[in-house]
Amino acid sequence: MILKSTLVGALFIWFSFGSSSISEVRRGFFKVCEKDKKIADWIVELQKIEDSNYLILAYKSAAFTMYAEKASGVSNKLKYFNKGRKALDKIISKYPSDIEPRFLRLTIQMNAPFFLGYSGEIKEDKQVVLRGLLSAEKNKKEPYLVTKIVDYLKSTSLCTAEETEFLNKL
Repeated sequence: MILKSTLVGALFIWFSFGSSSISEVRRGFFKVCEKDKKIADWIVELQKIEDSNYLILAYKSAAFTMYAEKASGVSNKLKYFNKGRKALDKIISKYPSDIEPRFLRLTIQMNAPFFLGYSGEIKEDKQVVLRGLLSAEKNKKEPYLVTKIVDYLKSTSLCTAEETEFLNKL
């Protein structure tokens, strides 16, 4: 009985830590996007997280691409961008229907300089994200994330009038 309650307690702590980590990582991402946090500070926070959950890794990958803007020298900029891009693309290939890595890639593609040629998946990522938002909203999953994704999509010229109307209903 003691072993069982210890195991249950340990699992509770592990799951609580894991979900709080991803929540904090998400919030960090949006703070960087909204210029409320410096990318270098967020990367330091990410490096302290030892969780190997694919969502954490997706955010770490996105951070590398975002850091490329601040890195010095063209070769360093490309190194950071490509490292993050390749890692994020690999995660998406393993979890193609998960909207969160797709959303991260979508935001990166929307903000990447044209000459990098990293815009080929914008339409596909947008469609996966839009379909996933409906499911997430129905299941009341991660309201903070859903709200932030909806706000981002509405702030771009990416969505059609019909898609924007859909987003307004969420």
